[in-house]
Amino acid sequence: MEKISLVIPAFNEEKNLAVLLPQIPNFIDETIVVDSLSQDKTAEVSRFHGVKVIFAKRGKGIALRQGMEQAIGEIIVTMDGDCSQSLQDLSRFIEAIRSGCDIVIGSRFLEGGGSEEITLFRRFGIILFKSMINFFWKTSFTDVNYGYRAFRKEILPFLELTADGFDLDVELVIHAAKKKIKILEIPCFEKKRAYGSAKLGAIKDGWLLFLRILRELFCSVEHNRV
Repeated sequence: MEKISLVIPAFNEEKNLAVLLPQIPNFIDETIVVDSLSQDKTAEVSRFHGVKVIFAKRGKGIALRQGMEQAIGEIIVTMDGDCSQSLQDLSRFIEAIRSGCDIVIGSRFLEGGGSEEITLFRRFGIILFKSMINFFWKTSFTDVNYGYRAFRKEILPFLELTADGFDLDVELVIHAAKKKIKILEIPCFEKKRAYGSAKLGAIKDGWLLFLRILRELFCSVEHNRV
């Protein structure tokens, strides 16, 4: 049976991880918390609950790339460490991968999904980004920047991920579209984070995602000219 690694990027999430980590199901073979230079007891809480801790520079993309690289599982699942994503969805992600999918991503906008966290401004940004990606790369995504995802580890080198921040989420779906790697979306419901405030800045990180899409578009145009 294929091994499963769960990778959780975290920055100052000690309270949330104290709730989340004891609930991780037994069919997960390895849990990795990637601590992005937290100023609280994120690492100590994670070790207390028996999970692997690695350290990375600040940036969600850096944390995810480093965690996925060090994961031992043939199947890798990434999720946030704020208790907003349901562990009950893990089995659906893994089942889809074992059924033959290379990449599975959660969607808050498919029937059966939803969110308690998305503000009107963030919703506008999500719609804008998915519309741009769908238009330029002829895809039909409903949600391109939700961090609950699963992959076959063997597919990750082909994606050539380089993003350091939240823009890794859109970089991944764009690179998959460019390389004709099929992605399956499944509905997920996003709850309010249990403790603390969101790390994503709607304006700053929204601009980062917008620039990533333009950069990828420019690279596509240059490649087609060659």
